[in-house]
Amino acid sequence: MFVELIAACGPRHFVESDLPLLVSFIQATAMSRGAAHDPKQVAVWAQATKIQALLATRLRLAPQSRADPKTLARQQPKTFMPPWEIR
Repeated sequence: MFVELIAACGPRHFVESDLPLLVSFIQATAMSRGAAHDPKQVAVWAQATKIQALLATRLRLAPQSRADPKTLARQQPKTFMPPWEIR
């Protein structure tokens, strides 16, 4: 999972000091996946998933942490035609 994650991101996305957080993210992901199919481990799954989401945001892996709020609205598809383009 670690190699897949690093390969999926740009070469300048992480710095060396991110390593402990990356390891924790991978551990939380593995724990979440392992507990996901066992009804007796719902609490473990919930806690691991919570940690996974927190670390994903901190590592800028979550979509909302990668998006620039200033340009996000500009990236949305148009749902209407501007009045000056109507003929």
